[in-house]
Amino acid sequence: MNGTQLILLLVLAVLVILPSFMSMRAQRKRQAQMKELQASLRPGSDVITAGGLHGTVVEARGEQVDLRVKDGTVMTFDTMAIVRSAEPIASQNEAAAEPEEGEDERFPKL
Repeated sequence: MNGTQLILLLVLAVLVILPSFMSMRAQRKRQAQMKELQASLRPGSDVITAGGLHGTVVEARGEQVDLRVKDGTVMTFDTMAIVRSAEPIASQNEAAAEPEEGEDERFPKL
């Protein structure tokens, strides 16, 4: 194997290994964030399940969490089903209405 072939082989190896390393790193970060969210569940927290159900935590105990949905029904889920936190719509609108420092109100972000 000559020098050119060796360089090509090394470049090819980097092009294959680097993206897979980066995706594994991103996956670990998402898993850590998910575990942190699931460990921080407290009564009153608004959350969204993996199935897209929006609810408010009534009680969190170990591996299970009780969620109250819009009509007042309380449902029990495994904590693994909670995939993200949901802010109340009012606070989302307030945050969108207030421009950040240095942001020109005439040109909203897209």
